[in-house]
Amino acid sequence: SYVPAVEVSRGCPFHCAYCVAGRDEFSHLNSFGIERIKDELTFIAQKMKNYPYITLRICDNSFGMNKRDEEIAEHIRSLQENNLWPQSIYLTTGKDNYDRILRISKTVNNKIPVTLSIQSMNKKTLEIINRKNISMEKYYTVVSETKKLGIISIADLIVPLPAETQKTFFEAMEFLSNAGVDSINVNTTMLLNGTLLAQSICRDTYGMGVKYRVMPNQFGDYKGEKCFEIEEVCVSTASMTFNEYLDCRGLAFVAFIFSRDQYDVIHKLLTEVGINRHSLLRVIFEEIQKGGSKLSEIYFEFIEETKNELWNSKEAIVEHYKKNSNYENLLNGIVGDNLMRKYLAKVVIEKSVESIEMAYDGLLKLLGSSFKHEIEFIQAARNWTISHRDIGEYFKDGIFDNKFKTLRISHDVGLWYLKGPKSEPLANYKGETEYVVEALDQENIMKMLKETDKIFGSDKFKRNSHLIFDTYSFKKFWRNIKKTNDD
Repeated sequence: SYVPAVEVSRGCPFHCAYCVAGRDEFSHLNSFGIERIKDELTFIAQKMKNYPYITLRICDNSFGMNKRDEEIAEHIRSLQENNLWPQSIYLTTGKDNYDRILRISKTVNNKIPVTLSIQSMNKKTLEIINRKNISMEKYYTVVSETKKLGIISIADLIVPLPAETQKTFFEAMEFLSNAGVDSINVNTTMLLNGTLLAQSICRDTYGMGVKYRVMPNQFGDYKGEKCFEIEEVCVSTASMTFNEYLDCRGLAFVAFIFSRDQYDVIHKLLTEVGINRHSLLRVIFEEIQKGGSKLSEIYFEFIEETKNELWNSKEAIVEHYKKNSNYENLLNGIVGDNLMRKYLAKVVIEKSVESIEMAYDGLLKLLGSSFKHEIEFIQAARNWTISHRDIGEYFKDGIFDNKFKTLRISHDVGLWYLKGPKSEPLANYKGETEYVVEALDQENIMKMLKETDKIFGSDKFKRNSHLIFDTYSFKKFWRNIKKTNDD
C-alpha cells in the first residue's frame, strides 16, 4: 500500500523523522542535514518508481528562500532521471528570491509551480494585517519569466479581510488575471489561534462575521470515536456583506476554471485581438449569474454548497456528522471536500465542450459586430479547441471513443498554436486545413484512473477532482491532433 503523496517536512519544531532542517534556527540539528535529506528522498524515490503518478509534497511554505534548496532541487532532478519520479511536485515557494526560485523550478524540469501570493491589494487592508507585497512592475516581470520557462504561476488571495470591499477584491482579481497568473487561489479568511485576526479586538473593530466548517479530508474514526478538524472562518465584515462574499467566491470560481491551461488557446486569441483576460472572465461571470447559461446550474450548486458548509458552532458540526449517514457523505466526498476543486471537476466532466463554447461566445461578445471579419478564424479556433480539449468522456464511465476523426477548418490553428508567442496572428494562417484527431492511449488512461482509484476511491468526482487538480495537468488528457499531410 502507499499514500497519495509522499510528504517531506522541513523547518518543523517537533523534529520528526521527515523534518528537513534548513533554517538557521535548526542548524544545530546535524542529523537532519542536507545528506539526510538526500538519503531520505532517494529511499522514497526507490519505493515510488513503480508509481510515477504519485505526487511529492514538500511541506515548506517558503521553499527556495535558502541557498541549500538549490542543492535539494539538483538531487530531485537526479531522481527524476534515474527513477522517473517525481513527475509532479507540490510545495509553496517563498515570497522573495525569485531568481533562485525560477532556477530551482527549471532544475526539476519545471515541475515546481511558483507561488506569487498577495492576499490583498487594498493598501488599508495590507496596513492592518502588516503585510507588504512586491511592486506591480516586479510582479509582472516574474510572471513573464515563468511563462518564458514554461513554469506554472500561482497567486493567493484571502477574502474577506478587514477593510476589503467587493470592489477592491474584484480589482485584485483583475490585476492577477491580466498579469497572466496561471491559477488564482482564493481562500476564505481563517481565524487561527494566536493570530491578529482571531483576537476579539480585531473581530469587534472590523465587524467580522464568524462561521465554522469541517476542513477537507480532516476527519476520521479513531477507536470508535468520530473526530473532526474544524476551522473557524470569517465570511463577512463591516466592509463586505455575506452576499458580497458569495459574489467574490463566485468570481473566484469562474477565474479558477478559465485561467487554466485547458483554455490557453482563448488566452492567446485575447492577446491578439487586444482584449485583457479579466474582461472575458467578467463577461462569463455575469452571463452565468443571469441563469440559463451552459454553466449556471453548476455555478449555483457551488454557491449553495458554499453556504451549506458553514455552521454556527463546532458543536453543531460534531452532532450532525456523528450520525452514520452524514458521516458516510463525508467519507465519499459528497460533502466536506474542497469546493473549488470539486466543482472544477464537475465542469470538466459534465460540461467540457460547453465551457469551451462559453469562453468563445464571451470573446465574440466582447469583439462586437464591428469585428465580423474575425469570426471565421475564431470559429476555426473554436472547432480546433473542442476537438483537441474535449476530455470529459475520459472520466465518465472509463469507456471512450478511441477512433480517428477528421477535422476540416479554414485556418491552420495547430501550426499557429504550436509556434506560441513567435506566431503571426491567426488570421495569417488562412487556408483550409484537414486534421486527424485521435484519443490518447486508452491503456495509459485506464492505468492512471486505476491508480487514483486506489488512493481516492471510485467516486468519480472526488477521484477526478484530485486527479486533474493535484496530480496532473489537463495536458495529460488532450487528444492527439495533427494535419493529414504531416508525417
